[in-house]
Amino acid sequence: MTYTATGTYTYDHSQPGSSCTNVDTLYLTINNSNTGTETQTACDSYTWHGVTYTASTTEPQYTETNAAGCDSVVTLNLTINYSNTGTETQTACEEYTWHGTTYTASTNTPTPHLYRDKCRRM
Repeated sequence: MTYTATGTYTYDHSQPGSSCTNVDTLYLTINNSNTGTETQTACDSYTWHGVTYTASTTEPQYTETNAAGCDSVVTLNLTINYSNTGTETQTACEEYTWHGTTYTASTNTPTPHLYRDKCRRM
């Protein structure tokens, strides 16, 4: 017999016509496994339980033991946002204001720090 719920179960295996009673009692506790989802958003890559992911995914699973001693399966729901960089070329007379800074000489080294889509752009 398969039991799927916690409970007290008895089994009478007395022989018909016998004056002896043969009853076994089972006190059963069923501990259950559980599942869950861990949702994360990262920029460019994310490391989860020693594995680095560079693309969005909902497939990775990790199994651990819950408090009841049963398997607990956690699924990763990961969104990867990608940072981006770019080059802007400008020509100006006398001065040029870019992202709040005014330049009066030629340069190719300014680096603004912009935030877009939860990723840092440098």
